[in-house]
Amino acid sequence: MKTKERTYAVLDPPGTNTWRVGICYFEPKTISDPQSELPLCARGYRTNRHVVEAVSKGEVDFGVVAIETLSGIERPALDAIIRNPAVVPVEELRVPIRHALIATRPYELHEILRIGSHEQALSQCEDWLATNVPHAAIEGRTSTTRAVEELRTERMPGAAAIGDKGFALTHGFSVLRENIQDSLNNATRFLVLMHYDPALGPIGLRTPDDGYRTAILVHLENEPGALYTFLGVLAKYKRNLTRIELRSTKR
Repeated sequence: MKTKERTYAVLDPPGTNTWRVGICYFEPKTISDPQSELPLCARGYRTNRHVVEAVSKGEVDFGVVAIETLSGIERPALDAIIRNPAVVPVEELRVPIRHALIATRPYELHEILRIGSHEQALSQCEDWLATNVPHAAIEGRTSTTRAVEELRTERMPGAAAIGDKGFALTHGFSVLRENIQDSLNNATRFLVLMHYDPALGPIGLRTPDDGYRTAILVHLENEPGALYTFLGVLAKYKRNLTRIELRSTKR
């Protein structure tokens, strides 16, 4: 009798930061856990929204999504989590991110005419791009890895991408510049997601310092003092609020 494969969802294609985080988080645990008879296998999805929906539908056991960078919240991922109440975040991971400028051959910077990457990577390198390649057109892609892979079929000279140095070198690309992110403290906050089973009871969100957070989704009435009243409950019980993120109800 064949045992069901355990899987986790990540952002496609292989080589994205999310994919690498998933491998580092799940696969060593599988190897080191003597009680685990089933390996965890990655399944790639085109967007973070699709990753969240795969967890919600039970297509996979877990999922990994980037939720926040120094540029702000990844709103499509957050909105997908809000729309899918069967999904619960169980662990937060903070990962340093380093970006490189990549091309199919060793261009000089003045030869670069177009640069593609994920919008978050472009945002994290905004100052560097404006200073060093102000003449280049900037184009968004669904992931940094996809932007690099597309260079192989790009016929226009001067095309480049922002992505991971290790992925570029492994796949035969030229790394034109390293560490082009604007901040040396550049990091991304990832969430590990699972399909929620009410039988498990309340689930805390574990943080990198081994503490726990509680994520609260609340809809307030449109009346004076609504937010003040809500925050007053947290203050009364001496609970520290680390962030408020406002999202549209789409109504």
